[in-house]
Amino acid sequence: ISYSTSVSEQSFIKFINPQDNKTNSVENITQNISGVQMNFLINVNPNARFTIFLDPSTGGTIKGTGEGTLRMEINTNGEFNMFGTYKVKEGEYLMTIKDVINKKFLIEDGGIIQWNGDPIDADINLKAIYKTRASIATLLGVDSTGTSSGTSSTSRRIPVNSELYLTGKLMNPNVSFGITLPS
Repeated sequence: ISYSTSVSEQSFIKFINPQDNKTNSVENITQNISGVQMNFLINVNPNARFTIFLDPSTGGTIKGTGEGTLRMEINTNGEFNMFGTYKVKEGEYLMTIKDVINKKFLIEDGGIIQWNGDPIDADINLKAIYKTRASIATLLGVDSTGTSSGTSSTSRRIPVNSELYLTGKLMNPNVSFGITLPS
């Protein structure tokens, strides 16, 4: 907060002089303070870390750092809205499926999360990579011994990137996969 302001003429604030000898007690005063709205404009820098819990039943999460400008509106009627675009610099997506698959994918720089009102209705466009080493023999029509197609060099394990693309809605993303061979 870079500035200050003063409150004037609010009936729910009562000032009492402690030096006053009168024994007047403050009465129970109930005021209707409905309609209070707080608006926040937040400039997020890469020093701040975030965590988004996608599915509490499976434990899937997105964590990372990034930057962006977010506007939040909160009021006493229980309404909460978010607006703005957050650009992910780095992070991880923990993919969990029924306690059978638990894989940590690294989120690439440049992915975005964009809010246009409801915080859980955000749009996402993220690419994450799981790096591993695997044999490409099956892709080339070679059996596990590497003898069907000639060379045994196809059965050796090489670097493989499993790519995961998360697009659409944050809480119900469209998931697609890809494979790249970095070498």
